[in-house]
Amino acid sequence: MPDIGAPLPLGDSLGGLAADALRCLLAADGDASLSKAVTDNRHPVVLLIGPEGGLAAQERSFAGANGFAPYRMGPRVMRTETAGLAALALLQAMAGDFAA
Repeated sequence: MPDIGAPLPLGDSLGGLAADALRCLLAADGDASLSKAVTDNRHPVVLLIGPEGGLAAQERSFAGANGFAPYRMGPRVMRTETAGLAALALLQAMAGDFAA
């Protein structure tokens, strides 16, 4: 089950992250797809999803300096409210959590 915490300022939210976590910034202009980034179930995955319109340049820079890499989920840009749910569904499907 995913841990979903209360909204926090970006800097405050980074303190409790696992050192071995795959840190994924969901971004329409990401260099790689999220499905290609997650290749095993041994490491926790942390998703960073910005507001509508995306993160500001300084926020993206801060996230990058803290180990987050930009990944995309496909050609469509999703609303903030749905991007997290879609990403969780993708990760759960890849982990084999859904029965056919």
